[in-house]
Amino acid sequence: MSEVDEELQLADEALNDLEHMEGVSLRRKYTTLYFGAYHAARAALISLEYAPKTHSGLDTLVHNILVNDKKLLDKDAAQTFSKLKTRREQADYETGFYGTLEEFESLQQKTQQLVDTLITIAEEHSSA
Repeated sequence: MSEVDEELQLADEALNDLEHMEGVSLRRKYTTLYFGAYHAARAALISLEYAPKTHSGLDTLVHNILVNDKKLLDKDAAQTFSKLKTRREQADYETGFYGTLEEFESLQQKTQQLVDTLITIAEEHSSA
């Protein structure tokens, strides 16, 4: 299995996990949602021969490569990714967490669209 395929599988696993997270804290749901997008973004960038090493580096490449350079992703989708990254960091590291159920549900819909686009990019550009 190629690295792109492995990342896509991890993205799918994270999003599927969300369906079985009743009773789990909102913090964990935000984290899981982020990792669905994270792995899909890694797959898309790896398929374009970029190798992000950090979460911040991945966020930067999403904006610089997928939006600005290649024009494969729109700015709103990239902003959704950045918002997910911020909320995941807050959920994992800060005592003051500002996510809400309403925001999460909105982000969940936007994330599914983002992930679908990232999967398409990865599949169209993957050489494996």
